[in-house]
Amino acid sequence: MVRTPKLAAERDAGRFLFPTFGTTIASEAPIQGPDSINVANTNAIEHAGRVLALWEGGSAFALDPNDLATRGPVTWKEGFEQVPFSAHPKLDRHGHLWNIGTFADKLVVWHIDAAGKLASVQTGESPYPNGMAHDVAITERYIVLPLPPIKLNFAAIARGATPEQAFVFERGQPLRILVMKKDDITERRVFELPAQMVFHVGNAYERRDGNIALSFVASADDEFLVHGAVGLVAGQADNGTGASLQSTVLDMRSGRASSEAISGAIEFPRIDPRRIGTPARFLAAAASWKRYPRRGSTLFHGVALRDLQTGNVDRYDYGEHVAVEEHIVVPKPGASGERDAWLVGTTFDARRKVTLVNVIDARAVDAGPVAQAALPYWLPLGFHGNFSAA
Repeated sequence: MVRTPKLAAERDAGRFLFPTFGTTIASEAPIQGPDSINVANTNAIEHAGRVLALWEGGSAFALDPNDLATRGPVTWKEGFEQVPFSAHPKLDRHGHLWNIGTFADKLVVWHIDAAGKLASVQTGESPYPNGMAHDVAITERYIVLPLPPIKLNFAAIARGATPEQAFVFERGQPLRILVMKKDDITERRVFELPAQMVFHVGNAYERRDGNIALSFVASADDEFLVHGAVGLVAGQADNGTGASLQSTVLDMRSGRASSEAISGAIEFPRIDPRRIGTPARFLAAAASWKRYPRRGSTLFHGVALRDLQTGNVDRYDYGEHVAVEEHIVVPKPGASGERDAWLVGTTFDARRKVTLVNVIDARAVDAGPVAQAALPYWLPLGFHGNFSAA
């Protein structure tokens, strides 16, 4: 749907020309920067009159929200063409987007105002050069960026390397949490935790004592990145990601970090979007808690809503034959409570061979969907999304 240069070139040629994650293809055309291989397939968000289709390492692609026609790559500032605008921007309560991008030893922090214009772009050194930075959190004053000990081999990636060749998990290195002032990223502090893999953050906020509370989902190694994700595409079962929610406190005075794992296999954490960067009590996620004998895969089978204050969890099991994807939190119109919301997400029903869009009342998660929309075909499994009212 997103008419990237990669898609256009390969359609014209009638064959694949460029490598991509998990797919080894000998490049048959010159790679002229990140957007030559940009697939714009990881996230989408509507902001300031356009839909931004996002990828890990290149430009955001703008789409018309009325018909999803591709307008083209976004250049926020002259001289910053194709500089990565990553897949997980955070929208603050003022309607501003904050995002990061990384390349080699550089780190970029983007600030886009509510009108969709560049408010500022700052470039600095990464404390972990050539590392993978996938998701970012914000608070009122800070950018909070997890940097797991994963090195990227860019030359191997350009050659269409397997994930095992493209990524190196450095077990002797810590998980770094980089905290930077929004208005001056040179004012920064690096916190260290034991080595672990992090894809997604839940939230961050500044506590009354001046410390930062951060939640993220982590696993002990890179098994899912280098084997599990590609194996799923190939139709192979895997042994599980072992990913769980981590509740972390960053002590801004001492520079020390403490973290506690919260039991339960989850991914794709989401909170009330109105509370990003401020305290949020409830966190929704795709979840697994059963071992179905014939399932043969660790794709999530349910959705869970966790009360971060009490530890209580409300959950719904879609069943043995269903793969559960990200469920986002959509506040009900005119309501202010965190549970006055819908959980909206997609599932794939392997028995019926259909993709479903599900709507669950956040106050009655265990009752399951109050509405479902079924497509007459199935879609490829996806990653992330956001809600826009029609």
